Amino acid sequence: MLERTTVSFAREGKLVTARIDGPRLPLSPSPRSQVVGWVPQITAALRSRGLPSELEDGISATYIHAPLPEGRKLVITPPQEPAEEQPPGAWVALAEREGEPGCEMWWDSQTTGPDHAHLGIAPLLAAVDRRLDDLGVAQRPDPRPVLNEVGTHPSLYRAGFVPVEAPTGRFFRLPLAMADPDGQHRAVTRAVESLRFEGFGVRCPPQLLSDDPRALHLNRAELFGLGQLPQFVRDHALHTRDVVGALDEFASPLDGMLAQAVETLHAAADWWQDLDGPDTERHVYRLHLMATQIERSTEEVRALRGELADRHTDRPLLPRAGARAVRDDNSSRAQAARSVSPSARHTPPTGTPPSAQPPASQPPPRHRR
Repeated sequence: MLERTTVSFAREGKLVTARIDGPRLPLSPSPRSQVVGWVPQITAALRSRGLPSELEDGISATYIHAPLPEGRKLVITPPQEPAEEQPPGAWVALAEREGEPGCEMWWDSQTTGPDHAHLGIAPLLAAVDRRLDDLGVAQRPDPRPVLNEVGTHPSLYRAGFVPVEAPTGRFFRLPLAMADPDGQHRAVTRAVESLRFEGFGVRCPPQLLSDDPRALHLNRAELFGLGQLPQFVRDHALHTRDVVGALDEFASPLDGMLAQAVETLHAAADWWQDLDGPDTERHVYRLHLMATQIERSTEEVRALRGELADRHTDRPLLPRAGARAVRDDNSSRAQAARSVSPSARHTPPTGTPPSAQPPASQPPPRHRR
């Protein structure tokens, strides 16, 4: 087993595959808790630096305590009363020594605090990390974000790869109908560059890579942006890969809009959990339920996206709106329709009277918006 999550690309028969190897690290704990939603995220960050933590329930908030190497204690908590005057995402982190008055403030994003312009858990943890560095606390094994198998999926999806569930485990491959070597090499190159940017290890034969600068360009769906995707799919998608790229903007793991919606609904439910009210439990349940339903639908979208990707073909040319069908007056079916009997012979008219001339085609009416 490798010490670092690595994606290996290879040509296996007619397939170009991507197989993931390395430590199967779990995803970072999702900030969901029946008590306090933010606890797992902060305790996991402290634990990754060797600091065990304990919880203490206060009158109006929960405290996280962690021992510091010089005998002090790190305390992290949301702001105390009055909570209604504090914005969501405000935090306090301080170092204190038991039995001694006073403390050293490490972070204060309360309304009156020096860090009030920086809300959220990420800047809090970044400030705590800087203080721990100053104290000589051991670094995380890898200072980059936790790298795991699932973290490779967005890069592979957006490069056009399709996930395959096999008895030996999951792997990714390029679409079955993508037989053009240049297209294969561009897709592999895009995946490789994205994975390296994210910090993953990559093994790839040079012959699978491309020198074509188009390999690193955004796909057409990304160029149009989320707000224009419906129009893009209707009017500008020329190939199945265009529609696949549009679907990936929503269904890509971790960074797709549907995945973000699921996490947002769960986070909103956790936030609501602490509010008083007769309907709190019902509303929290509904938010979690909607998130679960979206998650299931997202899996269906990904499955259909894989089916479409395997087609890998241009969009069929469609007749323009209002175009007249071409008549074939000499076809055997047309001649039979004109015949009075099987032995009758059709004699085309020598001329058509003016009254029988077909009316000139009129342009379709314009609809006002």
